[in-house]
Amino acid sequence: MRLNGVVLPYSTYDRLSEIDQGAVVDNKRLGRTLEFIGLVQSKRDNTRSQSIPAGDGPSRRRPRQEGKKSQRSLDNNDMLEALKQLQSRSEEIFGKRTN
Repeated sequence: MRLNGVVLPYSTYDRLSEIDQGAVVDNKRLGRTLEFIGLVQSKRDNTRSQSIPAGDGPSRRRPRQEGKKSQRSLDNNDMLEALKQLQSRSEEIFGKRTN
């Protein structure tokens, strides 16, 4: 990108970013939150837009991944399901409760 002949610094934004496993390990306090985000992201279809036309050849559309949703289709129910999945493993995470 240029403005008046000067090159402007820029970076691209990745809408389909994913949680880095190293971040989960390094952040002890955020570990469960990052794990929750990872569970929700695992339901997302990460195929990118096919904005380039195929030309004269056959269509290059990829088939939709079975059981996956687009980023915009993820909703509260998906987050609730991921939360329930984490809660079902609470004994594994926190140890057995003693009364």
